[in-house]
Amino acid sequence: MKTFTIAAIPGDGVGSEVVPPAKRVLEKAANSHGVALSFQDFDWGSEHFFRWGRMMPAGALDLLMPCDAILMGAVGHPDVPDHTTLNGMLLPIRRAVQTSVFTRRGIERIVRFAFELAVKRGKKKRVTSVTKSNAQGYSMTLWDRTFLDVAADFPGVETESLLVDAAAMNFVRRPQSFDATILSAGMLLDHLQMPEAAHAVENAVAAVLAEGMVRTPDLGGASSTEEVAAAVLERLA
Repeated sequence: MKTFTIAAIPGDGVGSEVVPPAKRVLEKAANSHGVALSFQDFDWGSEHFFRWGRMMPAGALDLLMPCDAILMGAVGHPDVPDHTTLNGMLLPIRRAVQTSVFTRRGIERIVRFAFELAVKRGKKKRVTSVTKSNAQGYSMTLWDRTFLDVAADFPGVETESLLVDAAAMNFVRRPQSFDATILSAGMLLDHLQMPEAAHAVENAVAAVLAEGMVRTPDLGGASSTEEVAAAVLERLA
């Protein structure tokens, strides 16, 4: 059985809540498609900073380089400046291991599909592009420019561009304002060239949400993260 090594970095806050169940979901989806995942856990983040004065240890990037992918949770703390989390952990990791390739043609295909979907659905006719352009100054800004160029071909569709931080907040504050949303990052399983496993996870999550029985409070329910993860795992069975 083919095995991929995954670096798991829960990080801070909600990251330590969501990464463990995400690992279980990924592992089950991968196993169902004949692939094993070997996780290496790293307790880096703000707590590491408070204890040692840095977000991750010296030589951290060398530990990550042999891994096939990284599963990272949330990183940040009210008592740690943003520039410390960015420059001390997030940006070095991205510069060292980022392998994604953005092309104008590829971006345009995704963006145009979103606009055509918004027109076809005939509801809000609104497309939201979600990026991290302030931290990825080349690939994400190319995405932003392409989004604006394609938008010009659809004058009847309203547009919105958000940083992922603000988008996450607005999914909670005003979810009704979204119609078609572009999340400009592939799933970890897609990165590992496992599209069928990725689709299985997406379909499982969609099925759980559509059923409406198990939902977290931000989606109008009362379920915990663990309960949602258990429901998704059951759908993957």
